[in-house]
Amino acid sequence: MTDLHESTPLQPPAPPNAPITKHAPDADATGTSPIRLVILAGLLVLAFLGGGWALPVVILGVVVMIFLHELGHYLAARIGGMKVTEFFIGFGPKLWSFRRGDTEYGLKVIPAGAYVKIIGMNNLDEVDPADEDLTYRSKSYPKRFLVAVAGSAMHFTQALVMLFLLYTFIGVPGGSLTELTAWDIATVTDGSAADQAGLRPGDEILTFDGKDVGSYDDFRVDVASIPGERVAVTFERDGQILERDVTIGTWEEDPSRGLLGITPDALTTTKGPVEAVGASISDFGAQTSATLGFMG
Repeated sequence: MTDLHESTPLQPPAPPNAPITKHAPDADATGTSPIRLVILAGLLVLAFLGGGWALPVVILGVVVMIFLHELGHYLAARIGGMKVTEFFIGFGPKLWSFRRGDTEYGLKVIPAGAYVKIIGMNNLDEVDPADEDLTYRSKSYPKRFLVAVAGSAMHFTQALVMLFLLYTFIGVPGGSLTELTAWDIATVTDGSAADQAGLRPGDEILTFDGKDVGSYDDFRVDVASIPGERVAVTFERDGQILERDVTIGTWEEDPSRGLLGITPDALTTTKGPVEAVGASISDFGAQTSATLGFMG
């Protein structure tokens, strides 16, 4: 997260007639101690032992996500003419860093976050008078607002980019995350309601109880809500449109929930780049709306 409070500690004044000591300028890159590398390696080993490869991959994903969040703050600050003195991934002791211009970039031992340090984030920060025009506090409200929201804006951008890549290169069942409009039956449970009605693997469900089949989650809710009822199911088999009456079964663990006894074999399809852009924006809006509705 952006460093809002840290400021350069005040140094005591030098005594009169004290000799002036010249410090060498910061090097372009700095090394690290073996101890810090051992600490980082130990953390990664513990993560691997605790969750296999999945946990380190999740940690890496979180680090990348936080890095992009802080990159948003960094870019907005630079665009707004503010001075950024630090941009680090991780917390704790410094692992490795290099300097470019006024900014030190680097890694720290604990990969649990990241931060960008902008000078003059509040009126208590001590800043060289020569740099006052480069502080956050000296800039206009629109520029400060842009810095404040840039991190969250990066998350929305990440979501849109990932949706686009998903639709274009990987594909999703039925061609949409929100509406699985066509899917085949993958398996039929022996003795289930679907088995007794004559449904088979490979049949494509078209309508259920007179309604078009939408997403699989919606279909599952419809089935669960009518245990023991007899309904009509329309499906396609080898190019023929067929209809069967099905008496919905019940879950053994919860007889109040209906059970049909099938699993879907969703058809994974990709989209062209132009179509993927529209689908990404549409699904982004739908999922954002659903999230807000759930929170409400």
